[in-house]
Amino acid sequence: MNRKIVNLMPWPLDTESLSTRLDLSKVEIKSLSSPKATEDEICATVAGATVIIADYTANNYITRKVLEAAGGVRHIQFGSVGFEGVDWEAARELGVTVSNTPGDGVDVAEHTLMLILALLKRVIHCHAKTVQGEWVQKEVWGEISPFSRKTLGILGLGTIGREVAIRARAFDPYIIYHNRNRLPREDEEALGVEYCTFSQLLEQSDILTIHVPLSEQTRGMIGGDDLARMRSGSVLINTARGEVVDEAALAKAVKLGKLSGAAIDYEPLDPRSPLIGLNNVILTPHIGSAGSTDESKSRYAQRFIDNIARALSDERPLYIVNDL
Repeated sequence: MNRKIVNLMPWPLDTESLSTRLDLSKVEIKSLSSPKATEDEICATVAGATVIIADYTANNYITRKVLEAAGGVRHIQFGSVGFEGVDWEAARELGVTVSNTPGDGVDVAEHTLMLILALLKRVIHCHAKTVQGEWVQKEVWGEISPFSRKTLGILGLGTIGREVAIRARAFDPYIIYHNRNRLPREDEEALGVEYCTFSQLLEQSDILTIHVPLSEQTRGMIGGDDLARMRSGSVLINTARGEVVDEAALAKAVKLGKLSGAAIDYEPLDPRSPLIGLNNVILTPHIGSAGSTDESKSRYAQRFIDNIARALSDERPLYIVNDL
């Protein structure tokens, strides 16, 4: 055995697909499927690993001690778009590349547009009242808003953010965005978007939709002070990660009427979340990408398998997220 894969994900590795790319007789595969294993348990499992498949739930955290215990690990591969749960400084110092597995973004973009329209049109509230026999047509007349001519702010214009912009254009909003790196002017023109600072995004957006990964830079990115700078009556959609937005501050902003509504689609949602029970907050159980076609799921799985094979074959992995 001259290569070792350690799987920390909560599901088994697809060895059948992997065997189409690698001679598995020369690869040791070990798994630790226990959620929230101790650091010592993880260290014992990863010893001698060439590639570690990271736990997308971030329960089995890859610390500096874990990376050092692996003794020469080359690559960490996430089986998800999200990539939290790694000591980034340690990975950088030890020269360990980290990759996620990007999807095509279409399903999350569609889910985002659905949530925007549902908030603007008060669909959930109207449905709940109507099935209870209450006719609230006149009550909500002044609360229903058009998407057209609103300012849509996109925080994070990666794969998903771009797909949101492409689809939102059909509704004729003005689209602004903020991203860690500004897009080339020709890309902005093709997408019909205008770059702005983070402050401008908060202050100018009628609809703010979040599509950034969870990282040291984005954790707690939107807190109470940021929400206070948003337009009165605006709405916020978070289909990224919950930790990007202060939930308590968001709930307060909705209750006080600073925001007219919010929608979230992430996991895990604490059953004690202050967002639960607010009639102008839509909560969905991280299903934004659940509508993927068999073809898109197959492409997603192939990217994941191919990147593992690349790392084990001494090729540079794709989709690296830690700038190595």
